[in-house]
Amino acid sequence: MACKPESSHPNNGNVICSDGNNYQSVCDYTCDKGFKLSDPALDSRFCDGHGWSKKEPFCKEILN
Repeated sequence: MACKPESSHPNNGNVICSDGNNYQSVCDYTCDKGFKLSDPALDSRFCDGHGWSKKEPFCKEILN
C-alpha cells in the first residue's frame, strides 16, 4: 500500500523518507539556509494507509 503522490523536495529544501511513499514511511522536511518551513508543525509526515498524515510543506524565505 502506498500514499500518493510521492513526497517531493520542496523548492529551497529537502525531504528524506524512510521508505519512499510506502505504508508507514516517515518523511522529514528541511529547508535550505535562509528559508523556513511554511508551518513548523509540517516538518514530518507519515503514510498511514489512508494517505499522508499531513499536507506537504513548502519553504519560504526568511525576511529580516
